Parts: sequence; structure tokens; C-alpha cells
Amino acid sequence: QPVDGGINTAAVHGRKGRVAGIHGLEKRLGLVAADFPDKDELRPLPHRSFVFPLDLSPDEARTYYLRVASAGGIIVPLSLAPEEVWRQRENDENYILMMFYGGLIAIAFYNLFLFFFTRDRNYVYYVLYILGGGLSTASLNGLAFQYLWPQSPWWSNVFLPCIIALTCMFSALFGRSFLNTRENTQRL
Repeated sequence: QPVDGGINTAAVHGRKGRVAGIHGLEKRLGLVAADFPDKDELRPLPHRSFVFPLDLSPDEARTYYLRVASAGGIIVPLSLAPEEVWRQRENDENYILMMFYGGLIAIAFYNLFLFFFTRDRNYVYYVLYILGGGLSTASLNGLAFQYLWPQSPWWSNVFLPCIIALTCMFSALFGRSFLNTRENTQRL
């Protein structure tokens, strides 16, 4: 059933992997049911998730099939919304993401500034932890794939576990250095 006068945009969210076949959309988008080597074919709309426009009239019913494959982990929540609702939701999400990443960058620069004046290595570990956490989050929500390596789904699959491991390592180094555990803890 149509919602709010008809749905004409479908958002298919999948941040990891390749869409291997979309049957029913080939004519509208010019896609084939195979691997998509070109970034523009993989993502017909420039977005951090897979977003496909659908032309549906208010009383029209269609069946679409979606096959998703990935070499790594994959999350595929699907949503279908009128274009106006989808755009408003995207604007709201982008505003929140801007504030989040802007805050992370501000905290990182502030602590880097403190390091240059105090030469306390705690600040370096903290900056690396903040940057690692920001890159992990950007990789999880698709912004890293969209802006940093749009042509490399392979690197996207490899990058996330690596940056999470590095973030955990920098967190441990920061905690160890900040708490000065070498001098403040007893040996077992």
C-alpha cells in the first residue's frame, strides 16, 4: 500500500560488500545481475549507503528481488520511504554526523595542541585513540567508503578490524600511560 501519496524512493542500506543482483531494477537503472565493477553502477546515487530510486505510482505494486554478497560482515536493514521523507531524514542524520565528527576533530586538535606545549605523551595516545574511534565509526556508517576509498570494497572489509584493533591498542596505551601503572601498581 502506498504511504503518504506513494513511495518513489527506496533506500537499501548495506555498508559492506557488493550488491550482486537486483532483478526488476535493471531497466530503470541499467544494471545487470552480476558484479558491478564501476562505482557509479554500484551506487547510482552518491550516498554512504546503497540507495536506489524507484518509480512507483501510488496504486502500483511491484516485486523486487535483492541478492547481497560480501566477503566480510554485512548488515542489510531495508527501508522504503517517500523521497521527501527520505531527504529530510538524511538531512537530520547528516547534521548529527557533522556535529559528531566536528567534535572529534576539535577534541583531537585541542589535545594535539596540548601535546606540543607540554610534551606529555598521554595527549598523543589520546589523539590517536580519538582518531581511531572516529575512523572506526566512519567505516561502520559508510562515510569512509564513500569519501576515502570509494573504489575499494576489499579495503573497506580489511580496514574495519584493523582500525578497531589499533583503537583498542591506543586506548590501552593511553590508560597505561595516564594511570602510570608501571609505578603505581604492584607486581604479581
